Amino acid sequence: MPRMARGGSITLTGGVSTTRPAPGAFISALGTAAAEQMARALSLELAPIRVNAVSPGFTDTPMWDPILGAAKEATFAAVSKKLPIERIAAAEEVAEAVLFLMSNAAITGEVVHVDGGGRLV
Repeated sequence: MPRMARGGSITLTGGVSTTRPAPGAFISALGTAAAEQMARALSLELAPIRVNAVSPGFTDTPMWDPILGAAKEATFAAVSKKLPIERIAAAEEVAEAVLFLMSNAAITGEVVHVDGGGRLV
């Protein structure tokens, strides 16, 4: 904290489960909601340090390989059909949102959703 006293940026990670919880995944919903609310609260507590959050939806990362196994491609295809952008986000797109929040000195206490519109459908 002393090194950041004159400003800086912290970006937390929430997730689509904050607004679209799934049965059996209440721990994930609690964790993502806590991260997003913590960004808002800490933006006031730590000012002038800026605190924001990114809220990704389904994102194509290797994390899904052991979880979905051979069903990954079919699962992603089914999810993609429901999204307004009709595809799963790439990890690079989530990273771009993090970089945006870190580089824009006028943004604090915000949550940027990188979910292809998943929280809307």
